[in-house]
Amino acid sequence: MSRIGKKAIIIPNKVNVKLDGQAIYVDGPKGSLSRILPSLVCCTLNETEKTISLEKAQQTKLSQALYGLSRTLVANMVIGVPK
Repeated sequence: MSRIGKKAIIIPNKVNVKLDGQAIYVDGPKGSLSRILPSLVCCTLNETEKTISLEKAQQTKLSQALYGLSRTLVANMVIGVPK
């Protein structure tokens, strides 16, 4: 069982993140990316610690799979825009 989804995503200084329901928007010096997350995954933004964390909405196999996938996709968005 993977534990990728439990790790918080650290937001670099040059990156701005905005949450609008299930949509996440990431802006940086190299561009902007957006993604609509599945309804089985909840995303929270902690602006004081500059981190993003994801949680499962249900305890099913599908939500577990989407949980890890969504965390990896959002992390790649955050990594890609400042470089």
